Amino acid sequence: MPPGDRPMSRYVRIPLASLILSVLYISPCGGQSIKNIRVGYAGGVFTEARQKDVQVALELWMTNLGRRFDSRVEKITGTVFQDIQEIERTLKADEIDLVGLGSLDYLRLEDHTAMDPVLVGSAGGEVELEYAVFVRKDKNIRRIQDLKGRTLLVESGGSGDLTVVWLETSLLKNGLPEAARFLGNVIMVDKPMQAVVPVFFNQADACLVSLRSFITMKELNPQLGNELSILIQSPRLLPGLICLRRAVGQEFRDDVVNSMARFHMEPEGQQILLTFKMDKIVLFDPSYLKNTRKMFREYRALQAGGETNKKGTKRASAGRQDDRSVQSRKKVGNTADSPALK
Repeated sequence: MPPGDRPMSRYVRIPLASLILSVLYISPCGGQSIKNIRVGYAGGVFTEARQKDVQVALELWMTNLGRRFDSRVEKITGTVFQDIQEIERTLKADEIDLVGLGSLDYLRLEDHTAMDPVLVGSAGGEVELEYAVFVRKDKNIRRIQDLKGRTLLVESGGSGDLTVVWLETSLLKNGLPEAARFLGNVIMVDKPMQAVVPVFFNQADACLVSLRSFITMKELNPQLGNELSILIQSPRLLPGLICLRRAVGQEFRDDVVNSMARFHMEPEGQQILLTFKMDKIVLFDPSYLKNTRKMFREYRALQAGGETNKKGTKRASAGRQDDRSVQSRKKVGNTADSPALK
């Protein structure tokens, strides 16, 4: 793993964020038969409140997968990969064949592991998402600079550190410190409503959610559109993708790609996809990563520039700090007691 790339250990972790963060290991056992299937889950960024839903969906997925391989499979077991270094190590050791990653983790690993992106999640016919910071129109927050010392609620969304890295890129482009030093509080929440509603009721200063989530909420509660406005908005970014080890057999590759691409046609598959806010899984196209790659390169360049001291000398720790993100995060409480929108 290159210097300057660090796992997302600063986030709340549970056994797997989403289907896109799943890892599958296949042990061949003579010919085309498969003796063991090991399903491993990369540590994700969902808060503990959603752990049960995620685990139920993943158990369904493992059952579904077992049926697809039928008599070729003796056993399916699950493990958790706690960080990106562990995933890299197992990929290099040819111990996993299918790996799902957040898009930024893929970009961190692509030059150091032999894997090919094959699938991505889709919702509403779109695989990329736009994200935005929303504030109340009647608050004195007109520019990104006005977020200094404010409380920001962030929908975790299972996209890894994508939204926070985009936010920090925006801060750095405006000559501002990283979010941990610039903002007062950054609070990760499970659902977009838990981010948006407190801002509507003046219980928080700003929220960072996907534009699609906000539009859906606004359709149900038009007052949101009347009271809240966009402060900054991201380009279209890819949350995650599923990769296969380059040397994997073609038959296995076809089996996995075809079976996962049919998830949306089956009741169990639909239930799994619904849990992870997707309606289908589609074939990967390199263009899906274009904007995310550009943003991440810009972020790294800005981080490198920020690590240069006033004399123009690089700090010794600059490489190790490349992917530094928000460090002062905490879980938000249940927002069910907030007044209902009227």
